[in-house]
Amino acid sequence: MEATLKTKTALIKNTLVGKVQSIVGWFTAVIFGLGFLGLFLVEENDEVSDVGYFITFFIIALVGVFLIYCGRKKKALQKDFRRYIGLISMDITSIPQIAQHTNQSVDQVKANLVKMIDRHFFVDARIDEQRNEIVIAGRVKEAPKEVEMISVKCEACSGVSLRPVNGSGVCAYCGSPL
Repeated sequence: MEATLKTKTALIKNTLVGKVQSIVGWFTAVIFGLGFLGLFLVEENDEVSDVGYFITFFIIALVGVFLIYCGRKKKALQKDFRRYIGLISMDITSIPQIAQHTNQSVDQVKANLVKMIDRHFFVDARIDEQRNEIVIAGRVKEAPKEVEMISVKCEACSGVSLRPVNGSGVCAYCGSPL
């Protein structure tokens, strides 16, 4: 319960910061971008002040574009988190498998997971470098159930094959159903 609260808090914080960055970035980029373009329309004789305005407006407009970029990166990280958490809830914790399911590179998935862990999207999680997977404390993987097998004689070729006790199978020799 506490872990989900921490995760939700981290996600809400990330969402708010991303939205504020985007809004401030758009406002700054548009206002100072228009001011930058307006310098070309104004005919003034003082070239020294024009250069100062030009540089100032240009730099502030670039800061706005940078804020927009940061806001979009935060939004993309949250989108990836939703995809990753869906896979992890299905016990897909291997980084190469997560990469395969999300059509991303292994390095990108690993970098995203490290960012998410650092930003507390995953509580009590770590990357196991040896097994190359994400490990979340308190989660226990279910052991695969052993399937009880019985020997069955094939009616078509008289070969002996194995099949599950309450299931069907095919003959290992001729391929006919058992």
